[in-house]
Amino acid sequence: MSDVLDVLGAIEHAYNSVWALLSTLEEAERWRRYDPFFPPWPVPFGARLGRRSAGYLSWPPERAQIATLVTRRERLILHAVRLESPGAWEFLGSLIPLEVLRQYLNDRHQRMKDRTYRDVAEQRKLGLENEKAFLENELLKNRVIDERIRILRDHGASDKDLAPLLGELLYKPLKGLERYQDAQIIDEAEIKTYEPSD
Repeated sequence: MSDVLDVLGAIEHAYNSVWALLSTLEEAERWRRYDPFFPPWPVPFGARLGRRSAGYLSWPPERAQIATLVTRRERLILHAVRLESPGAWEFLGSLIPLEVLRQYLNDRHQRMKDRTYRDVAEQRKLGLENEKAFLENELLKNRVIDERIRILRDHGASDKDLAPLLGELLYKPLKGLERYQDAQIIDEAEIKTYEPSD
């Protein structure tokens, strides 16, 4: 039972973290648009930008603190579980964070499959650092994240400014899902249209 709670906690934390990252980037962009003299990158180290901003979190933020940023309406909900082989867990939540999780898990799953077909010498050449950099670059290709980061860079945010935020609210939480994927508890992910039952 504790394994199930662990994996559900990791999924919820990854979802909450991505939601908090997107909310923080959006809020910083909004503040920057309305006040051009506002410091170029106030979050998460400077002034609090709003009641849900990551600006008031201890750094690095704790899971519970990140969870408090997610609005009640946008929290992740475990909707259904199918206990068979293969089983499925269905979640309801905000589309963009779910899409980021889906993209990360599927890209990693595909790379794991590809890796099994490469010869040993090529695997050694790739190395873990190259794979980590590849996955981070793939995450930044997400249209919404990429667009918000680009806007903030246009307003003066540097890679050094963004690195702690991306590390704590994107890379680390998603990396926390890897051990469940390696253990084949999580395989691939897909987004389905929610159709409420009568």
